Amino acid sequence: MNFKRLIQLFISVLLIAILIYWIDFENFINSVKHANYFYIFVAFIIVTFSRLLMAYKWNILLKVKGINLSLFEVTKIYYISNFLGLYLPPTIGGDIVRAYYVTKKKYQISDIISSIVVERIIGLLVLLLFAVIGGVFFYLFFGDSRFDIKNILILFIVIFFMIFMFFYVSLDKNISNKILNRCDEFISDTIAGKLINKLKKMYISYLLYKNAKIALFIFFLLTSLEVFSYILRSYLVAQALNVEIPFIYLFSFVPIIMALIRLPISLNGFGINEGGFVFFLSLIGISKTTGFSVGLIDHLIVLIAILPGGIFYLFDQGIYNKIKK
Repeated sequence: MNFKRLIQLFISVLLIAILIYWIDFENFINSVKHANYFYIFVAFIIVTFSRLLMAYKWNILLKVKGINLSLFEVTKIYYISNFLGLYLPPTIGGDIVRAYYVTKKKYQISDIISSIVVERIIGLLVLLLFAVIGGVFFYLFFGDSRFDIKNILILFIVIFFMIFMFFYVSLDKNISNKILNRCDEFISDTIAGKLINKLKKMYISYLLYKNAKIALFIFFLLTSLEVFSYILRSYLVAQALNVEIPFIYLFSFVPIIMALIRLPISLNGFGINEGGFVFFLSLIGISKTTGFSVGLIDHLIVLIAILPGGIFYLFDQGIYNKIKK
């Protein structure tokens, strides 16, 4: 485990320890014992659905590049990347795993990476869009709380437009031609020149997505459904713990927590997710213990849902057959 990962682990442990110190641990245990596990099971199904949806979306982008893998194969790769991503640097670690597995199928690395880049850009845009909409709802319906959402809302709007403009400009014909011509000037037999040539191939592959507007639009819609499923999952967890939270309130802050989790601060979002629920739910009079319970169970459901990736990984490595012998 590298130094950065150790720092993230330390921050997560510290945040969780602080939260546990704040809550009534006995009440937390009782709330878990008396939870409605039917709702938790449905929440687990929704997480599984979102995993399948993520794989299906990526498969759309892969097919644009002529990478024809079965949905089962893409789903398996996605599960493995999610599972190994628990031990690798967040986001990029899982992306490297996905790229590795598809290259084993003898496809071009430039096409694979460009599909992942487009996936990440649109995914981040959708998440920020939900965070902005959620922030507006929070301001309109819960603006009298002690939390001033305006600065965060402005920040999300600025980041959204910066990423959107980057995406738009990076696909512009005139600008892309200038970038490609500039790359040609530096291509050579040197290590740096070869690296630039590879980056150029990735960029050319990336540019071809501007001709796949229907695929990108479908991807956008499905990503919106994916983000909505996260909000619905949190609502079901709250219902399981007999916590009455207006769905519109969850819609107003869950995307904000999701955006904050993307920051490479903690280990897989531990501490940030739980602390976010404690903070936002406390604004409407819900106890810290209850907020922690909702956030932690919500988080654990996701971790349990990606465990099949470990099974897929064992089969892929042939470990299962070795154990069987």
